[in-house]
Amino acid sequence: MGNTILIAEDDKHYLAVLEKCFKSAGFTVYTAGTCRDTCKLAFELYPDCFLFDYHLEDDSVLLACLAIRDDVRLKTAPLVILSGDGTREDISYNNCKADLFLTKGTSPIKIMAAVRRHILRAGRAKRAPGNSDLTCDPRSMTVLKFGQPLVCLPPEQFRLFAVLSGRPSQFVSERQLCTFVFRGDPADRRGAITALVYRLRRSLGARYGRRIKNKKNLGWVYVRPRVRS
Repeated sequence: MGNTILIAEDDKHYLAVLEKCFKSAGFTVYTAGTCRDTCKLAFELYPDCFLFDYHLEDDSVLLACLAIRDDVRLKTAPLVILSGDGTREDISYNNCKADLFLTKGTSPIKIMAAVRRHILRAGRAKRAPGNSDLTCDPRSMTVLKFGQPLVCLPPEQFRLFAVLSGRPSQFVSERQLCTFVFRGDPADRRGAITALVYRLRRSLGARYGRRIKNKKNLGWVYVRPRVRS
């Protein structure tokens, strides 16, 4: 059973209670207080499960949920949403694609037990996608080739590669990329992403850098070649 969890909660006291509860149960806990940080951490760390407050400091958690559900490595990760507003239940299931909605009156022990049940049901013992020569190691920010280090990237380049390679052959808009990659929203999104892609391509080298492509009005895509058996 996977034991890494990303908890997004902007109430620091409540976050500390949840973090303590999950850590005492053997989980490795990562935390965020904003939707922006939640998106970034999700694609840096690829945790086994998610526990999100619906309303965060900067926005609702909807954008983070949509990004997670659209990623091949995260789309089956258990996602539990908490809210003090019971009217958010339908939105959590229908729009956020949550596995479970719980009110904030639920005890942390029951929340943890519910998360454990959903992890077991998901059977997420193995998270790495198959048939890929290049994969990401989020702990060292290294791109691996068949499990061996290829290149260690700066944080922004690594986040960009992780997002694109996590959605092979799927275009990602510049707006989405800026949300995941940068600490702030650049005034010139296209210019910022184009410059970062240029640096990433150089870091990867010509052979692998050319896999990152752009199409007007669609965004950027990582084209992963078939791996010969």
